[in-house]
Amino acid sequence: MTDPQSAKVQGTVRNVSAGGILAEFPREMPPGRSVRVVLSSRQGLLEVEGTVVWVRGVGLGIHHGIAFPEPKNRRFALDLFLAEHR
Repeated sequence: MTDPQSAKVQGTVRNVSAGGILAEFPREMPPGRSVRVVLSSRQGLLEVEGTVVWVRGVGLGIHHGIAFPEPKNRRFALDLFLAEHR
């Protein structure tokens, strides 16, 4: 993930939906912050924009709910899932 207000931050996507993603990062991004997330898909790297809408500390990582500006189609989540399970 790249954060327009700082350097790149590595994280893990825990869940994907048409409306956004649940991502875990080692540091907190405040709600309202715009972010650009680079995901690996069957078609290669995919950049998506989003806004952090909630943050919750869980274990060693910090979970972030990131909403897309517009919903994605079903193919979006399927491509991400299949890229992980090749």
